[in-house]
Amino acid sequence: MVPPPPSQSYFRRPLPWPPSRPLPSNEDTAYLIADDASDQGRQPVMPQPTTRPRRTGHPGYSETLPRQPESAGRARRLVRIALTTWCLDKLADDAALVVSELVANAVRHAQRDSIRVVVERVAPRVVRVAVADFSRTLPEPCTTTATNENGRGLPLIAALAMNWGTDERRWGKVVWAELEGHE
Repeated sequence: MVPPPPSQSYFRRPLPWPPSRPLPSNEDTAYLIADDASDQGRQPVMPQPTTRPRRTGHPGYSETLPRQPESAGRARRLVRIALTTWCLDKLADDAALVVSELVANAVRHAQRDSIRVVVERVAPRVVRVAVADFSRTLPEPCTTTATNENGRGLPLIAALAMNWGTDERRWGKVVWAELEGHE
C-alpha cells in the first residue's frame, strides 16, 4: 500500500506521488526548493521547521522570522525557552546576547525578507545558536573605534562563545556560535 503524499502546501508545485525515486532528506529538500525556485526566477522559500533526532536526544528549536530588528526579541525568547527546557538556564543571558547580535547582522546585511533562527544542543553542556539567511556574503570582523557604534557584534560573539563560524550553503549561509555551560 502506498502512503499518502506529504503536505503539498510546503511545496510551490505539486510533487509526483508515489515518488519515482527515494525522497531526499529534509536538508536536501530545502536545497532543492531553493535551487528550483532560482531556476524558475522565483524567490526561494526559507527551509521550514523539521524534526529529526539529535545525537544528544534533545530536539532542536527553530523559527523563521521576518528580517526586521524586532525579530531579535522573538529570537531571544526562543533561545531562553530552549535553554530553560534543557536546564541550561545559566547560559541564557550570554546566548540571548549572541542571538541578538547574529540577528542584527542578518537584518543589516542579508538580502531577503526572512531569516531562520536555530537553537540546538550539540552536546550535553554545549548549545549552538545559529541564524540562516539567503546572503552569500560572509561576515567579517572589523576594527572599531571608541566613537564608532558599528562593528562590535562579532568580537562580542567571539568573546562569549567557545567557538563560532559560518557554514556556506548554495542558498546563502548559516552563522553560528557554540556556548558551553559549566556546572
